[in-house]
Amino acid sequence: MKTNPTKAIRELCLLCMGGSPKEVRLCSSELCPLVPWRFGNPYYGKERPEGMPESQTNPVKVIGNFCKHHCSPEFPPDDCTEKSCPVYPFRNGKNPFRAKKTEAQVDAARDNMEKAVANRKKT
Repeated sequence: MKTNPTKAIRELCLLCMGGSPKEVRLCSSELCPLVPWRFGNPYYGKERPEGMPESQTNPVKVIGNFCKHHCSPEFPPDDCTEKSCPVYPFRNGKNPFRAKKTEAQVDAARDNMEKAVANRKKT
């Protein structure tokens, strides 16, 4: 099933807390890196705090780190067999549902950037 990483984190929190939204709300685990994400993206619409790496502000990267260091540190995420886990698709720190850009899209973006830079130099 196709989902987004933030919803997947919420689902995992619900699983961890026995399906109880109240317990998810009350969770104060200092060991789990997913705690700040249990209600959604805590950085949505905000700038990343100074000095904080993207690996802590990007939900896909947070999941990748969780799987790598907390879930099963003795096995690499590629070896995970828990396909029923809500965060399974994101275990490698990449979003498999994000479409890759075509060569034409990359070229168009490059052209737009070059035009913007040229216009900025004119003014």
